[in-house]
Amino acid sequence: MLEKFQARITWLNTWDPRKLPRVARPKDQVSRVESIFGLAFSILFIVWWLSLSRYGQVIFGPIAGFFSLNPALRVWYLPVLVPTSIVMLQQCVNLLRPQWTWLRAAALLLSDCVALFIFVSVAKIHPYLIPAENANLDAQHTKALVILNQVLSWTILCIIAGICIAVIVHAYQTVREVRRMANGSRNGAVLPASQVL
Repeated sequence: MLEKFQARITWLNTWDPRKLPRVARPKDQVSRVESIFGLAFSILFIVWWLSLSRYGQVIFGPIAGFFSLNPALRVWYLPVLVPTSIVMLQQCVNLLRPQWTWLRAAALLLSDCVALFIFVSVAKIHPYLIPAENANLDAQHTKALVILNQVLSWTILCIIAGICIAVIVHAYQTVREVRRMANGSRNGAVLPASQVL
């Protein structure tokens, strides 16, 4: 239809490609708003995680008295906060140095690698839930314990798969940022001192 009626549509003849919007350039700096909100959520996560030792039984509700966490998992209680702490440090630095775009990608990659190590280590500790002391489990509670351990196993495996994908994405972003910095210096562009440091 356009070919048939093209002569009657005048705007097709007056279209100017020079009036197209410019191609968006990659970000030259990390958004301060993004850093502030990320920092707030990181702090909330740390506060929530640290309160689990006191209020964590609420999650299991009426069955909390029958089960308890495997004592071997207690070793990983505080190390779980290391990835979040790495990201928090990056967010604090990017508030002061938003032009350090490489730091965000590198910090996320490091955080992912630490989280992957933690979750792979936790996945080897099975069962995750064990009968509580002095708990007489009937058949129904024993079945629930098996199901909960199975659900936790699959959840941890899904988290590991998600972290592996994040590692690939953040490794690509880190390499891209490093190449961008290297290309900028090779082309004779004067990098700010903050980018070099």
